Amino acid sequence: MKPERRLYLTAERYYLISVQFDLFGEAVIQKCWGGRFNQRGGGATEPYQPERLARLHRERLAHGYLYQNTEQQNGLDEETAAGHAGAAGADEGGTQGGTEGTPPGGEAV
Repeated sequence: MKPERRLYLTAERYYLISVQFDLFGEAVIQKCWGGRFNQRGGGATEPYQPERLARLHRERLAHGYLYQNTEQQNGLDEETAAGHAGAAGADEGGTQGGTEGTPPGGEAV
């Protein structure tokens, strides 16, 4: 498995999911979220599970986020997202609505 990044955007918010390795070499899912135009946000880390990654993808789309290729940031400053990575919080809300998207690797969820 290799590290991967997934970026989801609404008009006002972002949600960034990264699959990385922790200090012990274990794969983890790192989630960062917040406002695109303010400094509010949070983050959390959890053990890597492929089915959890697919579920997060479906949840973001169900909450109205659009999946974006991380090479095309559309105005999201990576430093802003990285700054929220260390903060913990429980606000994972988004706007209502649905859209379709396919994560990297081409697996449709």
